[in-house]
Amino acid sequence: MPGPWDSTMKRLVGEIPQDLVTWLLHGAHFVQEAPSHLKNRNIDADLLYHILVEDRPYMFHVEFQRSRDPLMAERLWEYNVLASLAHKLPVHSFLIYLKEDKTKKDKAKRVKTKQFIESPFIQWSAFGEEIHHFTFKVIKMWEIPTDVLLYSGSKGLLPLVPLTREGLQHEAMEQAITQLTQAEEQSDVELLAALYSLGSLAYNEGVDLIWFQRRFALVDDILKDSWLYKEWEQRVEQGIQQTRQLDIVALVQNRFSSLTALAQERVALLKEPEQLQALLIQIAQAQTEQDARRYLLEAEDTQKH
Repeated sequence: MPGPWDSTMKRLVGEIPQDLVTWLLHGAHFVQEAPSHLKNRNIDADLLYHILVEDRPYMFHVEFQRSRDPLMAERLWEYNVLASLAHKLPVHSFLIYLKEDKTKKDKAKRVKTKQFIESPFIQWSAFGEEIHHFTFKVIKMWEIPTDVLLYSGSKGLLPLVPLTREGLQHEAMEQAITQLTQAEEQSDVELLAALYSLGSLAYNEGVDLIWFQRRFALVDDILKDSWLYKEWEQRVEQGIQQTRQLDIVALVQNRFSSLTALAQERVALLKEPEQLQALLIQIAQAQTEQDARRYLLEAEDTQKH
């Protein structure tokens, strides 16, 4: 199942695909999106487009990667080959790393050097000869100067600003927000929502996150009509619900282990965050196993009625 980073990126580039194509492959022109499902292996590429370069047809392929994967180059090669066979066209592949894994960076240099996959991917024969030599482009978003996107003239790239080198600076975010709030097209509203989504993922905690949330509260009237913003809010609510469900089960398991199965059954029926929070407090305050059982059963009855 795709994570929030993947989902947001796919939604984002779908608004103005030409902007991403132009940025990654100068001179290329977006024609149409191609099916991302590759039937031969029952796998899905993140993005697959038909493009033209000097009026000649090619395929444009992008994979978004949040964390380190030692097999990523081989996966990218597999996607490339399958897409080429399916469409009978050469495929330009790009691997976009979205965020630096700083926990890996602080470890030994030996680990650091293997953190991110680089091009090319080569398979060797038993006799030291190249069997396959696959080249692809690697983009590390945190190494991209923020001004490159802010002044690119491509508004479809502005939601990527929080991922760039200086992107979390308030001034950079302010410029991106201002450019998108001045527009009048619905696609710009969706891009603003994508900027909010990626910013929410990029800002981890502290005063910067508080500033970010307050700044976007000022444009809430604009965002309320965005399907991406609504989808993001729903995903956040689901995340809160799942977290509280897990907290209740863990607390029951720790205090009244014999009720663990009952807790798992009951919390699955509760959808409202307020109900889950109330049940969590009740379990924490329960003096006996009988009390905890009663709270769990009453929580189910409340949901039914």
